[in-house]
Amino acid sequence: MRTIAGKAGIDSKTELWLIGFSLAICRVIYYVTVNFLGNQSMKTVRLSLLVTVFFFLAMDSFAVVHVPGYDIVEPQDDDWSCGVNQMTRALVSLGYAANYQELKEVFPRSLQINSKFLGKCEFGPTPFQIEDTLPYLLEYLDSKKTETVKHMSALKAQTKVSFDDLLNFIDAGVPTIALLNLKDGVYFGVNFPNLHYVIPTDYQIEQDEVTTIQFMDSNGVEERVSKSQFLTWWQDWSVNLKNFRMQIIKGVLKYLFWADITADPHLEGGTLIIPEF
Repeated sequence: MRTIAGKAGIDSKTELWLIGFSLAICRVIYYVTVNFLGNQSMKTVRLSLLVTVFFFLAMDSFAVVHVPGYDIVEPQDDDWSCGVNQMTRALVSLGYAANYQELKEVFPRSLQINSKFLGKCEFGPTPFQIEDTLPYLLEYLDSKKTETVKHMSALKAQTKVSFDDLLNFIDAGVPTIALLNLKDGVYFGVNFPNLHYVIPTDYQIEQDEVTTIQFMDSNGVEERVSKSQFLTWWQDWSVNLKNFRMQIIKGVLKYLFWADITADPHLEGGTLIIPEF
C-alpha cells in the first residue's frame, strides 16, 4: 500500500478521532433529514451507515506501512552499530528471533582508533564486511528460527542501485538496508561524511511522482524526508575539490584519519544491503 499525498500516517489517537468524526457526520445527516426534511425512512439510516463505512474504508489510505519487527528492536546504544541494529530489525521482520546485542559479536567493526589526539573512535562494518559475515550470520540464525520465518539464504551488498529498484524492494516488502552519507560538513575542502544505515519502508506519491521517502532509523523512529533529500544522502556522494592543494590535504587526512570514505572505490552512492531467499 502506498501513502497518497495529503493523507499522512496516523496513530491510534488520530484513528479514534476519525471514528468519532465519521459517527458525528452520520448523526448530523440523520438529524437534518429527520427534523428539516421530515424523512424518517430507511433511506436515511442507510445513508448514515454508508457514510460510516466510507470513512472506515478511507482510513486505510491514511495508514503508514509498519513492517513487523522494525519497531520492536531496542534503539542503537553506541556510536558505531547502526548497521548491526538495522540488520537486527530486518531479520526480526523476516521471522528470526535475532538479538541486537548478540549480533554485535557477529559483525566486525571496520575501524577502531584509540589515541590521545582523536580519543576512542569506532566505525561499524561496511556493507561488504556485512556481506562477508554471511557464514557466521547463518550459523547464528540456525538457532533463531521461528514458525513464521522467511528463510534468508544470502546477503548481497550492491552499489549504484537505481531509485526505481529501491521502490520495487519496498513494494515487495523486502527489508533492504540503505547506506546514507549525511555529509555533516566540509573542512579545508574535505568532505567529512557521516555514514548511517536506514531501512526504507514506504514512499509517498503526488500526481504520479514520488515526493517523500519514509525510513526506519536505528533509534527506533520512522522518519520521512523529501525524495530530493533522500537521494542526496543515498546517491550523491560526489566530493568537489577546489584545487590540487586541497587534493593533497584530502589525501593526507584520509590516510591519517579515515576522513573521506567516499574516495573508497568499494563504497559508492546507491548502496543497498539486500537479503536473498
